[in-house]
Amino acid sequence: ADWTSLNRSLMEGNITYDIDELYQINYAYPAVALISWGFFTFLFLKASPSWSKKLFPAYDSLSDNLKQDWNSRVTSLVHCAIVSPIAIYVVLADEEVNRDPVWGHSVISRIVMAITEGFMLADFLVVIKYFPLKDAIIFSLHHLATLYPYTYNVLYGPMPYFGCFKLTTEGSTPFVNLRWFLSTLELTDGDLYFYNGILMTFSFFVLRILTIIPYWISVYRTFSTHPMPGITPHMRNSLIFGSIALDLLNIYWFRKMLLGAKKVMDKRNLANEKEAKTIKDKEL
Repeated sequence: ADWTSLNRSLMEGNITYDIDELYQINYAYPAVALISWGFFTFLFLKASPSWSKKLFPAYDSLSDNLKQDWNSRVTSLVHCAIVSPIAIYVVLADEEVNRDPVWGHSVISRIVMAITEGFMLADFLVVIKYFPLKDAIIFSLHHLATLYPYTYNVLYGPMPYFGCFKLTTEGSTPFVNLRWFLSTLELTDGDLYFYNGILMTFSFFVLRILTIIPYWISVYRTFSTHPMPGITPHMRNSLIFGSIALDLLNIYWFRKMLLGAKKVMDKRNLANEKEAKTIKDKEL
């Protein structure tokens, strides 16, 4: 239906929509995104290098590419610490967003997505400039798949529930990044590396893989039963294709994660077998 040709005020069930109001841009949220971009850019260029040199002496001996990757992961940890708890709250407890997942006006949900918009834009520019080509392509796809639907939310506010649902997956990021830090610092033989690997694989599976089915069930139910005034084809497609891209990338990364976990387990089992054989030989 051409919603703009209908009466400018539309009543569906117990939810009232004003099409003109839906399309009004509240510039506070783009401002939050801009501030977020500036903050994470500063964190990457200035704060992370300065803090990392003081806290981790080995940082100075890293190659330039590894330093850029390190700084990028520091910014992603800060982003995760900010947005993950808020996103979980919105999905589980925000009454307005759960009542109306399409246009529910929740200030906190729009702020958290504006913060992510700024972070993704900052990190996208970092990836393009500093990362090797293969990694740059993969991470660029991830960031663009996020920026596409989130830009609509920052400007107009549609589909906040689904945006925050996807942000809950950031809860696995600390374990992924810690594994990279330990590997880069050549601390792969200790228990911390091993048990963090278990937590990383478990959290990634639960938050990024296991949630794929309930997420799409929620999308289907909402799109098939909920009034969708003002949702343009571009808005709808940004959610669908952006989410598909993110899910495929997460499946790809999880496969690599399982292969890596198998190598670690094989190495650990081999070490245990050698230790057991040594003890047995001594006893003989």
